[in-house]
Amino acid sequence: MHPEDANGTAIDRKGIRQTFIDHQKDLAKCYETALVADKSIKGKVVLYFEIREAGKVGPAPHVVAEKSTLNNETLNLCLVEKLKDWTFPNPPRVRETVVVYYPLAFSNN
Repeated sequence: MHPEDANGTAIDRKGIRQTFIDHQKDLAKCYETALVADKSIKGKVVLYFEIREAGKVGPAPHVVAEKSTLNNETLNLCLVEKLKDWTFPNPPRVRETVVVYYPLAFSNN
């Protein structure tokens, strides 16, 4: 995550985390859908996305395969599609874009 800009202002990390907590049902639904085809999937998925003006997700969110241990196409596509519709805290400056790498862990326990 891009924690601070040159003036020392930072995006609301807790707000980003809270957005993921608020959308846990979306995340669980994606994982449950992927589990239908493969009951053994578990691991870490790292999402890359940009937060733009008004907390909107930028145009190219994706799963960072080289940083993820769970590479399931069904899960990855679902997570990215859900993420596109979420609203995050505003970047600290107007017209600023904040780059985020967000890890998620999935386990069928």
